[in-house]
Amino acid sequence: MINIVLFGVAFMVACIPVGILGSSNIVWGEDNQYGRVPIPGNTVLHLPAGSVRVSVAIALPGRGNATPDLPFPPDLALTLTPLDTTSGQPAVTRIDATSSNADDNSVNTQRQAWTVHIPQDGSYRVTVQGSFDRVGVNPQLWFGHGPPLPGRFVPLVGLGLVIVAYTLWFVVVRPRRRSSSPATAGPAAGLTTWRRPLRSAAGPAREPRPSGEPPERGARPDPAIAPADSVDRLAKLADLHDRGALTDAEFATEKAKIINGP
Repeated sequence: MINIVLFGVAFMVACIPVGILGSSNIVWGEDNQYGRVPIPGNTVLHLPAGSVRVSVAIALPGRGNATPDLPFPPDLALTLTPLDTTSGQPAVTRIDATSSNADDNSVNTQRQAWTVHIPQDGSYRVTVQGSFDRVGVNPQLWFGHGPPLPGRFVPLVGLGLVIVAYTLWFVVVRPRRRSSSPATAGPAAGLTTWRRPLRSAAGPAREPRPSGEPPERGARPDPAIAPADSVDRLAKLADLHDRGALTDAEFATEKAKIINGP
């Protein structure tokens, strides 16, 4: 249930940037931002260099909530003539796109009819022909850029992004995080803890004797002058006692064995 809720939240969150960046007029501008031309009609428009979308916009009476397919009359034609003869002739490409809602007060349906490539920024005389008498009212051509992604595709793109993100999480990221988690390990056995040499239970360590002088009769060897292997054994023994591996009695017994020697 938690995964389903998170998936729904992620879907709604993903649709927000997709709608703004891919299908919003705020980012891409209006379909009629460069001007309108009545059908039939003749108007001079200032067009920027590059690709310009040309759409037929019309009001369909009694359309309701549906978006019917807007038919193009057979005599529909478009001509662009540059006022500056050095600008070059625009390239006009016919495109019969699907119909969509028109965000305007005078019309309610639009459909892209052409894509025009403007070679140079400047003024162009636009001439359009066609009859929409039996189709609708107030027919006009819109020149603009418009968003590249139709609004009806925004949920599909958002859903695709969420599915890809979930797939990457469960297939790539999640296994890596598990494999990289360090395992809990206890204290390493056998490590030597460096300590100050232990002193004899009989009292403070005696002053070391000159080399080669035998110890006093009945005296125990001092750890401070004990052989190196005895000091290392005492250090390991103390480490085992600190970690609880030896009881106090066992520690005392083993320490006495090391100190007294064979």
